[in-house]
Parts: sequence; structure tokens; C-alpha cells
Amino acid sequence: MGKQLTIVVAALNEENKLEGTLQGILDVARSRLDAFEIIMVNDGSTDRTPDIVAAFAAKCPEMRVVTHATPQGVGSAFLEGIALAQYEWMTLLPGDHAYDVRSLANL
Repeated sequence: MGKQLTIVVAALNEENKLEGTLQGILDVARSRLDAFEIIMVNDGSTDRTPDIVAAFAAKCPEMRVVTHATPQGVGSAFLEGIALAQYEWMTLLPGDHAYDVRSLANL
């Protein structure tokens, strides 16, 4: 079965930090996991977050994007990601780069 992980990322208006968060996740996941998916939940962003998400999704076949028309809250975003997860193991990360994504390597 190997090392498989679902990574749920929630973001609301994170245009300044989201790119670094997603790139860090991709770097670690591609180097350490046998299989992974990123469920990116755009929680009603009104800035450039949707554009950043679309650019990453275009180059990352492991990413699925969920878009809320209006903000529903980080809890709702994470619950939706959990419901969509295809792997047994998962982690939840905010899109604001609040956590060092290198910690994924320890999972």
C-alpha cells in the first residue's frame, strides 16, 4: 500500500501566502510519499487566491479543487475535505503558511 496521505488545505483570501504553502506541500509530498492528494478548498476568496489555486491545479494532477461561492468557515472547509478524502491517513493545513510544511515529512 505504501505511504499515502490526503492533505486538505483551506484558504480564504490568502494570495500572499498560498503559493508558498502549496509549493512546500508539493515538494515534501512528491519527495516522501508514494501517493497523495491535495484537496484545496477555496472558501469564497475575493482576492487572487482562485487564480493561484488554478495555476497549481494545472500542474498538479494530485490536486482537487473545491470552491465555495461565499465563506463558510475553516471548519466547514476541513469537513468537506474530510468527506472527499480517498486515503485513510490525512492532515489538515491552513493555506496561510501558518505551519511549516516540512513537518509533513514526519508523518
